[in-house]
Amino acid sequence: TTKFVAAWLAKIQKLLMKARDDRVALNNEILGSMKVIKIQAWEENFRSKLMKLRQHELTRLWRYFFAGACSVSMYGSTPLLVALGTFAAYTLSGNNLDVAEALTALALFDILRFPLFMLPQIINRIVEAGISFERVREFLLAEEYTRVGEGNLEDNGEVWIQNGTFVYDSKKPRLDDDDEDDNKNGAKGLRGLMLQHQRIMQEAALDRQWEKLLLQAQLLDAEDRIQSLEQKLHPKIACSKRI
Repeated sequence: TTKFVAAWLAKIQKLLMKARDDRVALNNEILGSMKVIKIQAWEENFRSKLMKLRQHELTRLWRYFFAGACSVSMYGSTPLLVALGTFAAYTLSGNNLDVAEALTALALFDILRFPLFMLPQIINRIVEAGISFERVREFLLAEEYTRVGEGNLEDNGEVWIQNGTFVYDSKKPRLDDDDEDDNKNGAKGLRGLMLQHQRIMQEAALDRQWEKLLLQAQLLDAEDRIQSLEQKLHPKIACSKRI
């Protein structure tokens, strides 16, 4: 029974530690990338993901406490069950149970009560210590990370981006929210339809302006790429053109 309880507690403890590691890893990622999350307006997405992991961890934690309570209850009732079983076996075997023998047996069982009460707590601590030592051992025996030195990224085997165009959606021009509130709360009927149509036309104009800016940025990147290729193919001609 003790082996079964210890294995059960160890399994629940491992699942709890894994859920806790996932939550802590995401929390560190959020704190380390707070600027990017704010720029991209990803707060709600990361918040929902973090709360989901936290709820999963709380479920594992509740199961671990429930298992610990069951273990304490089982070992706490052991002295009483041992006394009842002993007296029942003694009387059913044909012996007479007198007061002296009963009191002597109860005194011995009372001496065993404290060790049997402390046994589940000791088992829980041994299981937790064993899992902690195992995690430390895996960490110490993990492969060492080799630091990437300075130099060409192609030689170091790293991922690199060339002639990339990066766009932040927060930089996209938009209409003011005050105008939208005025359109919702103010005009009705024909005037409201006219204001709504005007707003749609303004949003379409802003979208075209945004698309134009993107194409201009891509055009500049393409021109820079063409010049770099011309310099590689015809270095002398490129130098004469500059002169």
